[in-house]
Amino acid sequence: MLDSALSMCLDRAIEQVGARCRQSAPASAQALVDWTWRLSPTGRARDYFDGGRAIMFLLPWWLEQRVRANPDVDFHELLTESTVNAYYFVRLIDNVLDENAAEERDLLPLLGILHANFYRAYTRLFPAADPFWDHFDRYWDGTMEAALRDKRLGEISSNDFTGIVARKTSGIKIPLAAVCCRYGRLDLLEPWCAFYDTLACWQQMLDDTFDWMRDLQHGNSTFFLSEGNRQKRTGESIAGWVVRGGFAWAIDRLSSMMQEARGCAAQLESPALLRFLEYRDAEVREYAARLTQPLKEVAVVANLFEPIDDRPPAPRRGRRG
Repeated sequence: MLDSALSMCLDRAIEQVGARCRQSAPASAQALVDWTWRLSPTGRARDYFDGGRAIMFLLPWWLEQRVRANPDVDFHELLTESTVNAYYFVRLIDNVLDENAAEERDLLPLLGILHANFYRAYTRLFPAADPFWDHFDRYWDGTMEAALRDKRLGEISSNDFTGIVARKTSGIKIPLAAVCCRYGRLDLLEPWCAFYDTLACWQQMLDDTFDWMRDLQHGNSTFFLSEGNRQKRTGESIAGWVVRGGFAWAIDRLSSMMQEARGCAAQLESPALLRFLEYRDAEVREYAARLTQPLKEVAVVANLFEPIDDRPPAPRRGRRG
């Protein structure tokens, strides 16, 4: 999915995470490296950033291709290294908040190193007075603010979802700002950021839908589970709601969100981005189709063991964002 040059940038960035940590905190470096490998289902840290997560590196690459035919590989090596460190920084915090994971708690002292690595790349690209730093502060502050507000939410409304929850990844806009500032094309920044806002909603909805059992187990509030509480009938469990109609509702919602994202992307003049969205949309549709029949069979069992009130649920107000 990544161009060969960008793929090599990612390989080097992952290697640098461990190398820089060994310089700064040698006693903890191996624990961090082991954690990055365990995140990946293949046990290989590099593979973790394939598929949907590749968008973090692809968006600034495609944005630069919109400006010039051949992106500057050295420039993107710095962006990629920064983004990898920023992702691990956010993921560590998120795992502790969502799952109270003991392994991640032990690694929290390394957050300073990850943040320094994330920040350092941009100091090599932009002097302190450069307008880029206004964009950096806005998007990074927005990421942290959304993460804090998200954890304080109980039941999540549609407005909460689009205005808070899906904004937790706003830091991805920082390398977009770097591209636009480097080449004097700030006219492209807002359209590309607006597109990312729509895609972030789709990606968050995707995570909520397919990770609902883990979220339920850990007591995490998500839009999907909140909608289940609003839609489920008297006597119906969240699991019963999912198999009877909740999953189908979420897939329909994902389809609408993807349609919106593709509409926004069509304005950006990036054929590669449109192909990526087509690929991701088809991938999710195929996976959902494979699950539909088994869910129907589970619903039959649920109907036998979980009697529910056939009346529609009473209207409930979602919490305001």
